[in-house]
Amino acid sequence: MGFINSGACKPEGNSGVIFSSKPHGKTEVRSLSVIMPCYNEECLVKETICSYYKEVIEKIDDSEFIVIDDCSTDGTPDILMRMRSEYPKLKIIRQPVNKGHGQALMLGYQSATKDFIFNIDSDNCFKAAEFWKLYNLRYKAGLISGYRIKRQDCLIRKVIAKSLRYLNYALFGVDFKDANCPFKLIRRVDLEGVLGLLSPVVAIPSVMLNILLAYKNNASVIEIPVEYHLSPLRKSSLTNLRLAKLCLLGSRDILTLWFDLKFRPSRITSFKMRLEI
Repeated sequence: MGFINSGACKPEGNSGVIFSSKPHGKTEVRSLSVIMPCYNEECLVKETICSYYKEVIEKIDDSEFIVIDDCSTDGTPDILMRMRSEYPKLKIIRQPVNKGHGQALMLGYQSATKDFIFNIDSDNCFKAAEFWKLYNLRYKAGLISGYRIKRQDCLIRKVIAKSLRYLNYALFGVDFKDANCPFKLIRRVDLEGVLGLLSPVVAIPSVMLNILLAYKNNASVIEIPVEYHLSPLRKSSLTNLRLAKLCLLGSRDILTLWFDLKFRPSRITSFKMRLEI
């Protein structure tokens, strides 16, 4: 497989590339879409939006904050509607039925209109100021992805993450520390070249983007460490059964992609042409 490069997504040095400085006032980024799927996050959604709106959106004139509500059944929709009147750059998209995090994230990618897309989760587990680490590398790669240091998830999630890392390396020769980290900055031009290759119902689009962009060249994906802290108010919607189902669907998506890239050369050619436009 001539398009695979095992060093495509490794950070510079052992601990990645860190830029600790923060910009003051307005920044020169051309435009930015922040996209955030959410489901039943009434305890944290307001805190998360306020944090990123103040730290990121207010510092970039041409920006938007898109929240994809995956048909929440708690107080999340009411909170979002009230916040929309207070924050002019906040846009709310509500799914008519619950379709899962993957489809909500895909809808966010498809709805973003700006030059750069920054995707986050709604549980406020990252510091908004860490965005500027990714921002400082925005012209170095198509995708700048955080990876969680001192990860505080339960053992089963850590095992799944480790298994995913080994699977990606075995099939594609790429070694991502944290392919599913919900803290990514993506250039729109690169995203548009990849989205057409993904099904709208893909289970783990965040992982698939890492894999696909790593095929371009050595600078396609850069991973940098970001702090990760679980909030005591966080309530995961993934039961053990739903988590198992997600793992099975995600494995199916990865294996399907591997099969397409290995045995359907026309898809590889199409993919390269889209990325190199």
